[in-house]
Amino acid sequence: MALISIDDAAMTAISNYIKTNNLSEINDTDKPINNLELFLEIIVKQHKITNFEMEDIKKFHNLKKNLLQQSDIIISDVVNK
Repeated sequence: MALISIDDAAMTAISNYIKTNNLSEINDTDKPINNLELFLEIIVKQHKITNFEMEDIKKFHNLKKNLLQQSDIIISDVVNK
């Protein structure tokens, strides 16, 4: 549950930063924007995070997605990181 909450909070924060600062080329305000890859690339270009941090965020996000799809399989060393 904590992984889901942390990932959702990070996605919300990243999305709000992009929208608030008009950094995305996506202008449709009626639809939620959930392109984490695009958002992270934009934030890296803004020098707000490093490439290393971007990769860590992607790993964490993918871990949460995999956990939701295969909740019976948890890779302990990845979770510990």
